[in-house]
Amino acid sequence: MANLLRLNSRYTLRRQLLLWVIIPMFVLIPLDTTILYKVGIHFVNQSFDDSLEDMANDVTAMVKESGKSPEIFRMSDETESVLFSNQYDKTYYAIYNSSSAFLSGNLKLPLKVRHASKNKCFKHVEINHQRVRMLTLKSTYQDNAHQSHPYFVVIAETLNKRSNLHTRILLAIILPQLMLMLVCGAMLFCGVTQGLAPLNELN
Repeated sequence: MANLLRLNSRYTLRRQLLLWVIIPMFVLIPLDTTILYKVGIHFVNQSFDDSLEDMANDVTAMVKESGKSPEIFRMSDETESVLFSNQYDKTYYAIYNSSSAFLSGNLKLPLKVRHASKNKCFKHVEINHQRVRMLTLKSTYQDNAHQSHPYFVVIAETLNKRSNLHTRILLAIILPQLMLMLVCGAMLFCGVTQGLAPLNELN
């Protein structure tokens, strides 16, 4: 009877030690995984947003270099193909005047009046039943009287590349973390078992 009590005591102690160590580990590692994923996604999205802004700046530069007002500026098919060529995503652009009237582009994109006062506005919208990331960039041009007039360049891109990269980042983080959890769990079990081994001499 005494041996049985000592045996149960060892099992109970080992179980408690494992729980005290493994439970925090199983909480902290998923938390760490979530933080790493969100940080990675932030920088990925920032990179894609910078690319959208570069395209919008290219359009405003072409308007300026053309010497024409946005009302009569038209981008050639060749230029449009080079600037917005993308094998994974569809990219749309539109130019609006200060009255939010559509001037040119390959698709009429939504322009919210409440965003018109902002120099730059990123948002997610749905276009043609597809979710896209859209940038509205405010710019100005000078007429012959050297007066400045605002206009807006809107760039929208589907999210295929972003989604694919998000998935790859998630897998790249989760797989090592799972391996870490398994290895740490096995090491803790062996360590606790070996640490309690001297108790066997009490039999």
